[in-house]
Amino acid sequence: VHEPFILLTVDEADKTALRYWNQSGRKPNIIMRTSSIEAVRSMVANGSGVAILSDLVYRPWSLEGLRIETVLLMDHVPAMNV
Repeated sequence: VHEPFILLTVDEADKTALRYWNQSGRKPNIIMRTSSIEAVRSMVANGSGVAILSDLVYRPWSLEGLRIETVLLMDHVPAMNV
């Protein structure tokens, strides 16, 4: 909740991420909303913020060649319907 949050808006990603936040009773510090998965990856890799993404869109590197770290959440993340 204290980290800048980058919200992916493509498909159901934003609704799923916001359901996660709603069930936790916390509000994310959304600094950017984008439909570009590559923009999210780039911003996370550059340390500009964090994101909650589906395993389907995960890659360990950004287009700039920077490492993207993953952290498993202790709380349950709702499933995304596609």
